[in-house]
Amino acid sequence: MQRECPNCHLPLNAPAMNCPRCGYPLQSSSASGHITPGPGKPINAAGNFSPRPFTPSQSPNSASGGRGNRYTPLIITIVVCTLLLISVALTALYFFVLKENKSCVSAFDDYIDEENVSVSARLAVTEAECPIHLATSKYGTYYASNLIDGNPATCWSYTATDVSGDTKGVQGPVMTVIADRIDNIHIWNGYQKSNSIFYKNMRARGITIYNADGSPYGAPRSEDILYTGDLADVWGMQTLRVRPQYRQRRGPQHIGILLDSDAFSHYKGSKYTDLCISEIEFYGEQH
Repeated sequence: MQRECPNCHLPLNAPAMNCPRCGYPLQSSSASGHITPGPGKPINAAGNFSPRPFTPSQSPNSASGGRGNRYTPLIITIVVCTLLLISVALTALYFFVLKENKSCVSAFDDYIDEENVSVSARLAVTEAECPIHLATSKYGTYYASNLIDGNPATCWSYTATDVSGDTKGVQGPVMTVIADRIDNIHIWNGYQKSNSIFYKNMRARGITIYNADGSPYGAPRSEDILYTGDLADVWGMQTLRVRPQYRQRRGPQHIGILLDSDAFSHYKGSKYTDLCISEIEFYGEQH
């Protein structure tokens, strides 16, 4: 007599502890081949076991105690590997884009430096002259050449009450500047030998810096004016921007200083009536 599984009715050709199809536990008798339920299986009122219904979707794993899907570890591995590959690809893309961006910025900087912008440099000033100045004393000299000696502790100075300017102002020093373009002017107002001496002497306020080659002496035209306005009453260097209306010239040129002569054009000193300017520098392009 051929045996079969009492649950799924699979014919059984050999003794087995479990059904190879549904995994149902079997216990066979050695004599008759009758299959009896395994230990702990339910018995109905007729004394027979109650088999669990079998469906084709069942697998031996799911029917034998609810063990997890055997494909779960494989699925997890595939997902993890996919995420790693995406991370590597995004990282590589980031560094590629960053490198290209840096290359573009570098190329742009080179283009700006070489094609569009001339670096502003300190211009050579060969001489500075002015007939108005204080006499030499035990404290030093006060010639116009002190304006271009690179030392703010010296100054050009004159006694403001001894000089009466006309409506054009007081003509100050005239300097010879070698330039193809002038962009900025650095000036140290007052006597910058020390902070206390700075406030003891008068400081310039209203000032005009102009090109003396293109204008009559002390009467500059608008196109020849590099800067006109008030200086700040501050210790240290201050920067004056050259007016865009100024007509640039190439080569050696004479740059003059014109000081306002009215009573409100100076910052008063606490002790002296000597007006002082310590240093002046010109910046721009020079070949």
